[in-house]
Formats: sequence, C-alpha cells, structure tokens
Amino acid sequence: MRLRLLGELNDFLPRAQRGQSQAITLTRRAAVKDVLEAIGVPHTEISLVRIDALAAPMSNVLMSGSDAHIVAAPWTPAARRADWPDAPPAFVADVHLGGLVRRLRLAGFDVAYANDRDDADLAAISDIEHRVLLTRDRGLLKRARVRHARFVRCDATQAQYDDIVAHFGLADRMQPFTRCSDCNTPLDTVAKTDIVHRLEPLTRAHYTHFARCPVCDKLFWGGSHVADVQRRL
Repeated sequence: MRLRLLGELNDFLPRAQRGQSQAITLTRRAAVKDVLEAIGVPHTEISLVRIDALAAPMSNVLMSGSDAHIVAAPWTPAARRADWPDAPPAFVADVHLGGLVRRLRLAGFDVAYANDRDDADLAAISDIEHRVLLTRDRGLLKRARVRHARFVRCDATQAQYDDIVAHFGLADRMQPFTRCSDCNTPLDTVAKTDIVHRLEPLTRAHYTHFARCPVCDKLFWGGSHVADVQRRL
C-alpha cells in the first residue's frame, strides 16, 4: 500500500519523509483513520482522503496486504469557515497555551481554559460544547471524541495566534476588547462615576471610557498599551 500526505500534513512526518509517497504494509484489517494516526497524523487535521483516486471516509476498512494508493489532504481555511457559517468558532485550549488564550480573548473570541483540566476533560468539553480544541498534544487529537481541533505547531504566542486566525478565517470576525482576558466573560460598559473610587489618580485624570467584567469584576480601559495590542491582533 502507498500513502501520500499533502500540504501541512507533512509536518507530522520525520523531515526526511516529507513530501514523499511511502510504502506501508498492513498485517491486519485497519480503518484508514487508524493507519494515518499510526504514523502520527491526527484525524482532526485531515479534510479529505482518496483511495485509488476516489473519495473515501476515514472509517473505510483496509485489508491486510492491500495495494491501495491513499492520498490525505489537510483542512483549508475555506473548509473550516464552512463549518461555522453564522458565527466565529468557540475554542477550548490545553494548559500549555495560556498566552494564545489571552491573545484570542483580547481579539474577542470565546476560549475556554483552565490549568487543571486533563485530556479527558478537554475532549469532553470540545465534544459537548462544540468547541474547537487547540492543543500541542498529538495524542489528545487522536481521541475519537475530538472532532474539530487544530494542532498548534508554533512555539511563540504571536506565531500561534497568526496561525489560528489564518486557519479559521478569523480576520474579519474580531471584536477586540469585548471579552475579559482573564475569565472569558463578555464585558459590560460601566460609567466612570460608578468606579471612580477604584481608579489610580492618573487613570482617573486621563481616561473616560471603561468596561467591567460582570464575573471577576476586573476593569478595562484604553491605556497606553492598547495601540501595541491592536497591532499584534
């Protein structure tokens, strides 16, 4: 059997094998999903599988000794947008992506996050709440319960953010500074007179417009850092 991965699916292969068709020998019956995940490619990263040039589901069972030619293609931004035509996707992120979570929340996106959730919790939240799972854990992406996800390839927060925005087509769906970056709650506008007693003297003197998180009570205003954050978003 021959297998070829297209595009960024090659990220999951050793560098020397990328972009090449490779031979795989099956010793037992196996679903296409199992074959692909056995070489390290999570099913959540794949949009299309062709067997002998015909589209096939990943549940398609291959027989031992099969001489099939399999080609797997990655998800594209257009395909991802088609999954959520009416609203931006909601996300859930693993413990290693705190910086990315904050950046996405600042851009106005709904991202569930806690540093005490294990893999089973994350898979369940993604499934039950219909959230896209963001993780750097390939094993987590192979769980059957996880249907929509993105393997976060980069180390740097800005590069991670840029990848997610491009992959899910989020550039025209941002609503910056409308969500609490700490607890993910949509912010409420608050009158300065209602919170003036909580402000430092310079903030009280120079700023007029404020927002407050109705859950954690954190205050937000357009400080000197806003221009830099907007550039990053």
